[in-house]
Amino acid sequence: MKELPRRVSICASPRAVPATVHRARFDAIDVQREITEVVYEALRAKGLKGRGLEVQGAHLVGEVLGQLKSFAKGRLPEGRRGAFEPVVSQPDLWEIRVNGRRFGAFRLYHAEPEGGDPDIVVLRFHQKDAPGIPSESMSDVQNQVMADAQMVFESGLSQRWGHVDHCAACLES
Repeated sequence: MKELPRRVSICASPRAVPATVHRARFDAIDVQREITEVVYEALRAKGLKGRGLEVQGAHLVGEVLGQLKSFAKGRLPEGRRGAFEPVVSQPDLWEIRVNGRRFGAFRLYHAEPEGGDPDIVVLRFHQKDAPGIPSESMSDVQNQVMADAQMVFESGLSQRWGHVDHCAACLES
């Protein structure tokens, strides 16, 4: 059987104009809230509280959003240059890896809808190495999160994932 060519991400090479990045926000889906909740949960699991939790949480959420902005400009980390291909297909999803250093590894899944507007839709965010998940189960958990992201893509398609003109859920470049 002939393998279909895989799409290369619009983030794979530098762009003069950054891609529009929309964090899905429709019905009960709110990816920005998910990013914040996952980050703070990871920090609490490491024993952070009070001011330390607030500062580290803001820093790590900012790092996630900063990586999204870099990807939107086609600025991939050194190890990811070249063919940045989907991790799953139908619909195609790409993975952005965020290294939270001592706080864990995080994964963000996005789609790049045909025709743009938005160019990138962020669908799910999770901690890859969350406490309580045995290492042999991480792959299963990650596959389930990717399947969930595909469902979010499909269920939000008719609503454009909550994207509107002058959208508050889009990252400013």
